[in-house]
Amino acid sequence: MPKAFTTHRHCTATLDTTHSYKFLSLNPSGGLWPASNYGEDVIVGVIDSGVWPETDTFKDHGLTSKIPSKWKGKCEVGQDFSSSLCNAKLIGVRYFNKGPKVSHPRLNISMNSARDTIGHGTHVASTAAGNYAKGASFFGYAKGKARGTAPQ
Repeated sequence: MPKAFTTHRHCTATLDTTHSYKFLSLNPSGGLWPASNYGEDVIVGVIDSGVWPETDTFKDHGLTSKIPSKWKGKCEVGQDFSSSLCNAKLIGVRYFNKGPKVSHPRLNISMNSARDTIGHGTHVASTAAGNYAKGASFFGYAKGKARGTAPQ
């Protein structure tokens, strides 16, 4: 059962991100999913708490295609995040801290870059488009190979 939590603004949110491909009725052996070569040449955008680029699911090993020519984004440099952390899998990152800083001058932003420090953005982005990662587990349980819905 998904767990609900209360954010700092007293809004309740529910975390429910497991088995997304089943929720979307995607069939791994027929239909749209394999016909798209599991997301090859698809650009997936995620707005969340950032990414931890060193995670295995953001490595570009095994990818046969390069960055799509239609891509117009960039890998924005910031605190503890250099442009060399982007690759053919993680083709760009941006962070948007200026607006909240102007609106709330006393706001303490722990990371002034697209680097994820709480894990949620990394989890969401890898669920959507993470590459194949061997040896994934939940604290040593349920070991196996992880991958996002669009690993290619």
